[in-house]
Amino acid sequence: MALRADIDNWRWAGVPFYLRTGKRLGQRYSEIVIQYKAVPHSIFSDESNRQLQRNQLVIRLQPEEKISLTVMNKVPWRKRRYEFATSRLEFEFNGSI
Repeated sequence: MALRADIDNWRWAGVPFYLRTGKRLGQRYSEIVIQYKAVPHSIFSDESNRQLQRNQLVIRLQPEEKISLTVMNKVPWRKRRYEFATSRLEFEFNGSI
């Protein structure tokens, strides 16, 4: 089953929430995915804009707890040309404190 829900208040207006569940899915996990909006106007050329992807924050609740943040960034050694790459930051909680 898949469900799209909208919350009817000023804070969450226009933000869709997608819920998916089923007994025969390929994997069993619970996670929250926050996909950020694309920028309305980019300062980069059309060629560079094709490389851009939206940033994403994923909070995995089970079976293994982890948080990952995926962001687009400019490749630092390119000084004249805008070239972008995806960087990923991950934090896994292993249960030991």
